[in-house]
Amino acid sequence: MSSSYHPQYDGQTKLFNSMLEEYLRHFVRDTQKHWVKLLDVAQLCFNAQKSSSTNKSAFEILTGQQPLLPHTLDSPQGVRSPLARSFSQAWKQNVEIARSCLEKAQKWMKKYADNNRRFVEFNAGDLVMRIGNVAYKIELSSWWKIHSVFHVSQLKKYSADKEDIAHNQLNRHKLELTKMKEKVAEAILNHRVTSTAKRNHNEYLVKWKGCSSEENTWERVTNLKAFLSLVEAYRASHA
Repeated sequence: MSSSYHPQYDGQTKLFNSMLEEYLRHFVRDTQKHWVKLLDVAQLCFNAQKSSSTNKSAFEILTGQQPLLPHTLDSPQGVRSPLARSFSQAWKQNVEIARSCLEKAQKWMKKYADNNRRFVEFNAGDLVMRIGNVAYKIELSSWWKIHSVFHVSQLKKYSADKEDIAHNQLNRHKLELTKMKEKVAEAILNHRVTSTAKRNHNEYLVKWKGCSSEENTWERVTNLKAFLSLVEAYRASHA
């Protein structure tokens, strides 16, 4: 989890947060009424759980020792206070629930990961260099500025077809570009004045030669420099 003391936030952290969310979901589901009071138990049990990669708990890594938990001291002999005995038994029960929820969360995360995982193994002659059980190195072009080691799930076997000369080539149809015909103004049909923040503009409704009336457009005088004679004729007829 990202904080000022641990500012890391990457893919591994996101995956961890997802597992933590699933763990708390199972824990809350079994204790709907007083789950807020048990969050400290869930946190302590989670930090006391040994990791499969380090074989150590978070407490052991940060402090160098595993803390004594109340349920480990639960013994019918030598307990003077009934309240302490009751507290220890309640902790033991809650820790068992928390451990069960952790196992459920781990199984759920494994099931989710297995749905997107496929077993692939490359052998000699497959144009790759095996780095580990699930990692392979590929010889890339020098202009590829990326890491050359990939997870096996990101690779698939290359099938070379020597008889097909177009294999692995991108066939793309050539675009046939046609030159747009220049429009020729046939007549000016109407006139209007539009306003902007700075000034007013005279616009004329132009009928284009060879085009239907649906293609008539409003144009400013600056766009009709080649047809100023039509503009002057329209102005004279509407003076």
